[in-house]
Amino acid sequence: MQLRDRRRRAAAVLAAIAAVGCGADPTAGPLRDEATLYGRAVTASQAGDHATAIGHLDALVAAADRPEYRLARGLEHLRSGDAARAKADAEAGLALDPDATARKDLQWLAAEAATPGGSRLPGQTPSPPSWNK
Repeated sequence: MQLRDRRRRAAAVLAAIAAVGCGADPTAGPLRDEATLYGRAVTASQAGDHATAIGHLDALVAAADRPEYRLARGLEHLRSGDAARAKADAEAGLALDPDATARKDLQWLAAEAATPGGSRLPGQTPSPPSWNK
């Protein structure tokens, strides 16, 4: 995970904590919605339920279209066998922000999606390059 992503997630947690301490509704607002959707997608993915993970990521992309969300959804598409949608998400993520911290990972996803199905995603837990650091 890139330093920028870690900082963004840390900021989200601090904002939620601050909202609770100030008497604001911590379940309201786009920040909470993004964190909730992403958390649900991760939980579904870890359980092997790629269709549910994709559904949560679809909603997340609709709410806040960011390269890192395109990467997550593209990986779920790839894991479920839909290389065309994985490649489309990789390309869309790169188009959103060509200098994004997720650039190398999106390029990796596009290359994986272009790989013939039988030789795709070697290993038990395939993941983008930055996730292995």
